[in-house]
Amino acid sequence: VKNAPYDTYGDQAQFQIAELYKSQGEYEESQKAYQALVDDYPNSELVAKARYQIAYSSMLASKKSQYDEKRAERAIEEFEGFKNNFPANEQAVEAEESIKALREKKASVNFDIASFYDKQQKYESAKVYYQEVVKNYPETALAARAKVRAEEIIKNEGQPAQPKHKKFILW
Repeated sequence: VKNAPYDTYGDQAQFQIAELYKSQGEYEESQKAYQALVDDYPNSELVAKARYQIAYSSMLASKKSQYDEKRAERAIEEFEGFKNNFPANEQAVEAEESIKALREKKASVNFDIASFYDKQQKYESAKVYYQEVVKNYPETALAARAKVRAEEIIKNEGQPAQPKHKKFILW
């Protein structure tokens, strides 16, 4: 890439650099390398593939170690951009599936937070997170469960909390 950047194989070499970074788990570096291909070789046959890999690397980065909300959101944006720019590309279907998986994960994270607050009897906080799942991720499997639980909390608002355990004192 450095010696002959605009030679016949410059774009392929740049793509391979990005692939190498990705294979080593260096997702931010791989994204930069794919973006360099898009920027430096805009007429290359590999541009669509590189754009998809930018989004895919974002998704992988969001899964690395612990779930990263910002990276997941970036991956969704990148996949959306890919679909808009390359709707006829065969990877557009994969991009849509990845978006759905990322949105399911985001819904799951919010549902888990709601459940945590629910168990702690922090119903107002639980309701907020359940409602967020319903509002922002209505297509997900957890949306129906979140809606039911949010409605139950709303129905029980203003009523005294029921103790979870009854204590018996034996004399």
